[in-house]
Amino acid sequence: MPAQNRFCKNLKDYKTADYKNFADIKNFLNSNPNIQIKILSGEVSYTGDNLSSTGVKFAPELFLRFLKFTVENIPEHRYFCAPEAGWILLVAMEGYVEFGVLD
Repeated sequence: MPAQNRFCKNLKDYKTADYKNFADIKNFLNSNPNIQIKILSGEVSYTGDNLSSTGVKFAPELFLRFLKFTVENIPEHRYFCAPEAGWILLVAMEGYVEFGVLD
């Protein structure tokens, strides 16, 4: 998807990267300490837009394991957020990931 049409692009501290597999996504997250801090700061909510029609909440320590499972097993866009911590992460099926801070 062209960058101008991306979901989180107008959010504060916007970051994006392309990915081919889970390792690329993990590298993106690990290369941005502010993202790591946000993700680990509180309960994470997840929803997808295809197979998983219900939302899931889980502890931040489970984030990478849950993300890996969904990327490798569920063909859909993935939306992660933590309204209390003020962030959102989109992992798109088209091979890009976006992160932004909610104001």
